[in-house]
Amino acid sequence: MNNTPVLPTFYYQHNFLHLLQRVNNLYRDLLNDAEIQFVDDFLALSQDAQCLYIRLLCRKGDVFRLDKLNYPEIHSLDLACQELLNAQFFCSVDLTDISDFGESNLIKLFSKKELLDLYCGIAPEAQRGALNALSREQLERWLLTQAESESWWQPLLSVGVIGVFGELEFTTLRLLYFGNLHQDFSDFVLRDLGIYRYEKYPLELNSRGFNRRCQIDQYLEYDQLLTAMPELKQQTAEQLLHWAERFQQLAATCDDALLQRRIARRCCELARQLERLAEDDAALALYQQLPVHPARERCCRILFQRKEVAALLTECQSIAARPYHVVEYQFLQQFLPRVIRWLKQQQQFSLMAQCQALLQPVAALHERTLTLAMDDVWRQQGVEAAAISALQAEGGGRAYHLENALILSVFGLYFWPLLYAPVSGAFFHEFQAAPLDLYEPDFVCRRQSVYDQLLQQLQGFTGSHQLELCVLGTAEEKHGINNPFVFWGLLQPENLALVGQAIRQIPLAHWQAMFAYLWADLKHHRNGLPDLLWLNDDGGYRLIEVKGPGDTLQKNQRGWLEYFSRQGIPASVLYIRTAE
Repeated sequence: MNNTPVLPTFYYQHNFLHLLQRVNNLYRDLLNDAEIQFVDDFLALSQDAQCLYIRLLCRKGDVFRLDKLNYPEIHSLDLACQELLNAQFFCSVDLTDISDFGESNLIKLFSKKELLDLYCGIAPEAQRGALNALSREQLERWLLTQAESESWWQPLLSVGVIGVFGELEFTTLRLLYFGNLHQDFSDFVLRDLGIYRYEKYPLELNSRGFNRRCQIDQYLEYDQLLTAMPELKQQTAEQLLHWAERFQQLAATCDDALLQRRIARRCCELARQLERLAEDDAALALYQQLPVHPARERCCRILFQRKEVAALLTECQSIAARPYHVVEYQFLQQFLPRVIRWLKQQQQFSLMAQCQALLQPVAALHERTLTLAMDDVWRQQGVEAAAISALQAEGGGRAYHLENALILSVFGLYFWPLLYAPVSGAFFHEFQAAPLDLYEPDFVCRRQSVYDQLLQQLQGFTGSHQLELCVLGTAEEKHGINNPFVFWGLLQPENLALVGQAIRQIPLAHWQAMFAYLWADLKHHRNGLPDLLWLNDDGGYRLIEVKGPGDTLQKNQRGWLEYFSRQGIPASVLYIRTAE
């Protein structure tokens, strides 16, 4: 029996109307005259006309042949098309419209056979065999060289070609609905099919994402720049600087912090490409204007390469005083010893001492090595399974391969009210698993009161059993709803006893410490947690990172383990070696 959900016939029209009506309700005061007319005129169309327009608007291109349209749910394509022509959503493409819609786009409406049938007659008979031998692309190029007169286009246009208007207005409406221009109606379909579920959060006038028309225009301009800019590898240094200047000009005119950070990250990519072209002066000058990672890291590398140590020290002190996030600080701690070694060789002891003052003492890691035979468990299930088998053979407890799932899920469930707090600009539409600014540096500040309440509640718990009740209660209430930190596969009914036991056996102070480390840098700390959770029979626990032969700790893994060491959280690295 097939239980796959079936979409209603007019699902696409319902979803399009929902988008228009939501934008009309929230943003009508920010729409320009053309966009308002687009909305009003579309809502006045018949159902058939609306459906035909949506079908073609969502297809690739903006010119279509009437004789190729086939939508069974539309009762009369002819009447619908005429209505759209009268309302100026469509136009009947004639000779005056060719340059507007593009010669190549019109030719692409026809198959190779159709083109040969139509145009072989204009070629000398001796060339007709050669034309048949051309590829589709070669034939198109040949035809474009012949398209010099208006009469040449008559055979193509005589079949009836329509052009679709409104893409510019719809682009603005889509931006207002989604908050970006990379999402489309596929999100509606995935929801309607029951594949994804999302939290219900208020989408109201007082929490809308845009509040000024200039914001909309700036986001549209940013997208236009991205679309127009060639791939980085295809650009010369002069072109890269040109695009950097255009992006920075846009940043200078806007006060939207999120857009400014996006522009800065894009300029970082341009600067990095300048580095690859050995244009270090230009790259350094650009990096020094960008308040985002990895701009200061790249500055440090360039300055050290050039042995401009005084300027390098200034950059390092800036990172140490106020790192953008933990990855930048980790870079500094790994980079400084190299600088110090060079300064020592040069006998620049004063600068060396200043660099040493920026180094954080390295926390000692608990490490252990096990030598195992590479048996079937290792080969078929991985080194973590082999480690579990060996550890459980020693007795005293049980190990579980959970990686990031447990700690992140508990975090996501406990801080659920904070993640989905109604903050202006955080939620644009119903298909967001997370707020738009989740990984931005001011995320908590914009929700400070909710964060303080949850932190106060956590500090008021007398033990981990209260955290367990809170977390599992939220899991039951929200089960299956997308949350960027919650692993619902772990929270299936058959696993809840284990999850509850794990929460109880980890002391509340340790949970508080792990939550604090996550909040320090959500984007980079959400990964790198140890592979195994060991639950002792006597009620204790340990987190274990397993490393097979040749494997080494990654930066984020080392960051977690060093933090655990400083906090007194039992964690260790287990190196597995082969008996051979």
